[in-house]
Amino acid sequence: MLIYLFVFLLSLILLYLALKSKYKIIRLILLAVSLFIPCLLAGLRDLSIGTDTSGYMINVFNRVGMTSSFHDFYNLSMIVGDVTDPGYLFIEYISKMWFNDFRVLLFITEVLIIVPIFISLYICNKNRPYNIIFGMFLFFMFMYNVSLNMARQSISLSMVILGIALLDKKHYKSSVLFLILGFLFHKTTLIALPIYLIHYYLDKKTRASNIIMLFIYVLTTFLVFNYKNIILMLYNYKIYEHGILYLSNHQSINFGLTDTVVYIVFLLMVLVNKKSIENNNINYRFYLFMAIEGLITLQLGIFIDYIERVSLYFIYPLLIIPLSNVSIVNKKVSLSTFAFAVFMFLYYVYAFGLLNLHETIPFVFGKY
Repeated sequence: MLIYLFVFLLSLILLYLALKSKYKIIRLILLAVSLFIPCLLAGLRDLSIGTDTSGYMINVFNRVGMTSSFHDFYNLSMIVGDVTDPGYLFIEYISKMWFNDFRVLLFITEVLIIVPIFISLYICNKNRPYNIIFGMFLFFMFMYNVSLNMARQSISLSMVILGIALLDKKHYKSSVLFLILGFLFHKTTLIALPIYLIHYYLDKKTRASNIIMLFIYVLTTFLVFNYKNIILMLYNYKIYEHGILYLSNHQSINFGLTDTVVYIVFLLMVLVNKKSIENNNINYRFYLFMAIEGLITLQLGIFIDYIERVSLYFIYPLLIIPLSNVSIVNKKVSLSTFAFAVFMFLYYVYAFGLLNLHETIPFVFGKY
């Protein structure tokens, strides 16, 4: 675990130096290196780091060698059916055909995760370097190790976060573009489509919007609790057959106690910082909705496997956009922000260090 913490610290220090530098060329170099280091670590990992790494990632990579063109590779992948997302298949293809090095694939994958996160933080916290640094700290504590396992969906989530950051700034066309890009890497990005629409309606402070907000809460809660039936319907009509893999066959209760506590803390942070969020022209009602729905969705682990992956579409944008934006005001750290930072560090040690969630510890360098 120490190598992760060392890389995080080094990356944050370089990011601080980059954002404080008065010289553009030095700022760009330091920024590039600060983002390069955690991507490099991800690229140097062994197959044992992250269950997906030794699963579909290496299997699809080896499959590229069985074909002579991307068209043939794509058609073969459609037949095999384990990975059918064209965006991800493309980076698998170029990593194999252009470089013939699995480490390049791992590196490119992490670049497509970390860079959109940084851009999102920069868009929301321009001219506030300490907030950007705190946002990257939150990413490292909650999302980095997850990305070493959930490669495709992590890319999708980063694209969705960037899209929502652009939505906050009224850049609607650009936000839709990143939604489409996210869909090319993971089909669960469809979950973000109604989230985008909800953002639009909850951004309006009228009586009609209050009624719409109530309707949205009821509707989304209904959809969340009927997630199983919806997946079965999509499977039966051959619209999204892969979704059947997300339904659980077990009868045991799994509410995800650790994540539930974390999600409650996120919700409390939104409530505590209500005034600051609104003063920063952030859509408070939207992110309150995201916190509540993320918590509700997580509880469906009683009958749906991997439901926490669905809840991340509610939680990740909440963590990166408002909670980084209001964390540090005029270079002053509030008591709640300090406590939140300590909590996130302890969560990292407990979840990834002790429980070894996503199987990323101990870190092992790959020999390919």
